[in-house]
Amino acid sequence: MSLLERRYRSVLRLLPAAYRAEREEEMVAAFMEMSGDAPDEENLRPRWGEIASVVALATRVRLGGAGSAPRSFAWGATVRLIALLGLAFQSVYAVFTIADLIRAGALRAGSEAVLTPGSTVVLLNFGKITQLGGGALICSAVAFIAIMRGRVRVARIAALLGLLPALIHPFTQPGWPWIDPFWPSDLGYLLSVAVPAIALLLGFHADVPPLRSPWWLTLLPVAIGVVFDVVTRTILSSHWALSDLLTRWTGDPEAIAWSYLWLDPQGLAIVGLVVTGVVVLARRCGPSWALALAVLGVPLLTFRLSLIVATAPEGPNAVLWTTALAQSVLVAALIALLTATGLKALPGKVRPGAAVSGPAPVP
Repeated sequence: MSLLERRYRSVLRLLPAAYRAEREEEMVAAFMEMSGDAPDEENLRPRWGEIASVVALATRVRLGGAGSAPRSFAWGATVRLIALLGLAFQSVYAVFTIADLIRAGALRAGSEAVLTPGSTVVLLNFGKITQLGGGALICSAVAFIAIMRGRVRVARIAALLGLLPALIHPFTQPGWPWIDPFWPSDLGYLLSVAVPAIALLLGFHADVPPLRSPWWLTLLPVAIGVVFDVVTRTILSSHWALSDLLTRWTGDPEAIAWSYLWLDPQGLAIVGLVVTGVVVLARRCGPSWALALAVLGVPLLTFRLSLIVATAPEGPNAVLWTTALAQSVLVAALIALLTATGLKALPGKVRPGAAVSGPAPVP
């Protein structure tokens, strides 16, 4: 076996073992024929285009569409659910962000958060996320609408455009991530944008038929965002009066502060994650839903960890710290339970030598 052939076989290890057992020899022969006879002294390596084709094939096989092996289809469905649910949340969040910018008086970066009073504006660090988040969130909303209507190429472009500010933002902060006390919040923002975008790029490949969802379902996250924004503002308006009463009664201006961490977009998302997770576990909806929800819970956990890292469990922010800790424990426990349940429910691996369904190799 020549050195080049061994290198080709190393690249092909990206493919599942069952797929290699059936088609590895055919693919190696095709690659070697295109490379021609070359002695080991020339130290040839697989071309970048050949490596890219194997990576694309491995993605299509491991994240299969309809007609693929059950385990591959389950992983593919998981990745596609991560993309759809994550982009749907970003669409809801975009409504909150745009509404805040409008209420601030101008569609520009750096608006103040209106969800939190006093010191909690600093704690949530909302201004810094809004500063670059508006564009990324809007791109995510466009990507969601496009993928739901079957415009896969438009969805990919929008998702990539939304990734740019999320990737650039951390490196524009002095001392990030080791000095900035809000680095978990930056990480949560990065994950919340990057994970659905990457899942969209990987999961909706050529072997997956485009979605053709009706407009009412496509625009549902935007409608939910509008309703939640109106409802939360109404609740918070009544909270100001209630907070004044509790302050005069208890002498503690933060007596009702715990509720604000349940009414911001991340708090509402935690409520939605918990409710959906309980339904998935109770109804045994399959591995894809459980694993997708577990992955999407990680950005929410990092958002709340930013409060725990940046504040102390005593003093005026003790209520917020305690609430953030309770939410973090709840989300972490749910992530662990969903992950264990989803992995246990996955179909078994295809044994080498068994018939393999999947896309044909394209060297």
